Amino acid sequence: MGSVIFSQSYASDAWLYLKNNHLILSILLAHPKHPFSKAERLVCLFCSVIMGFGLTCAFSLITKEPTKTILSVVIGGLIQGIYDALLRVFAECLCVQGCPRCIVKCFELCGRVGMVFQFLLGCVVLCIGLVAFLTEMPVAELGGVTWRFGLSKAASWLVASLLFCFISYHFARRSQMRPTSARRSFKEKEAHEKWNTPQDPWCCCCSCFITARAPSYFWNHYIGNNMHFEDLPERAPQYAINVLCCRCGSDTAAEASV
Repeated sequence: MGSVIFSQSYASDAWLYLKNNHLILSILLAHPKHPFSKAERLVCLFCSVIMGFGLTCAFSLITKEPTKTILSVVIGGLIQGIYDALLRVFAECLCVQGCPRCIVKCFELCGRVGMVFQFLLGCVVLCIGLVAFLTEMPVAELGGVTWRFGLSKAASWLVASLLFCFISYHFARRSQMRPTSARRSFKEKEAHEKWNTPQDPWCCCCSCFITARAPSYFWNHYIGNNMHFEDLPERAPQYAINVLCCRCGSDTAAEASV
């Protein structure tokens, strides 16, 4: 529901976040009870693929090699990474998962409308790019488009999507982390006040439905108001997943700190 702190280990929590938020990894590694279902993830993957191929066809018409390959991989990969991130936002609706059920259902319906729009956008880009390419180039040239498409998707999934996930995780962890109170300096008191100050939703239209929450909400609600960083487990918890009807791993609690 937006909480990203589970243990003292930055890397362990980052891996847990990545398993549940990266478009490709999450299809196999996401928690079974995650609100973003596997079917929704596969729909997002399909939308990502058709959008990527359409963009690659369009970029293949711009200039000659190697510029069009660079544009397809760098610019195309970045655009696809942003597109994938928006797909996840529409599908998950994480910011309202802790609200009353009626509000959650309303926003999930709006999210599905957003996903339909994203799907139509991908279809439009695919059709325009493919028709424009076949109008100017012979069908045999689609082989070159295919390998450039593969490079652009690799750049999108292995670079852009990973980068967006890590940036999102880093800033969420930094805002949710309980400030130290060892010396009680003015700067630390100011950090505590900011940490406990409710923040309005990023969209003003949602302020009537979503209660303003302070960054401390996640720590106090999911970890405990009287808990400190030293009290957290050393590593994030593990969970079992089902891959091709086979159960992998086991549900284990987080490793307690010594």
